[in-house]
Amino acid sequence: MSSFSALRVFDDNSYSEALIRTVKYRSDYPSRPFASKGEACKWVLAFVDWNNHQHRNSGIKFVIPHQRAN
Repeated sequence: MSSFSALRVFDDNSYSEALIRTVKYRSDYPSRPFASKGEACKWVLAFVDWNNHQHRNSGIKFVIPHQRAN
């Protein structure tokens, strides 16, 4: 079976696992399944905004990802 990893990128799984860990340890991570796809999308969009504009990431020296990208 083929791998779904990006070509010639051998460490992409660790980045995915780190992001999933960040999601799961958020204080507002839902304790029950989402009531609808729309509710799930709304939560994920809020998480992505927080992660990119407020979360100081230890993997990039506690800089906000949005600052690192600029």
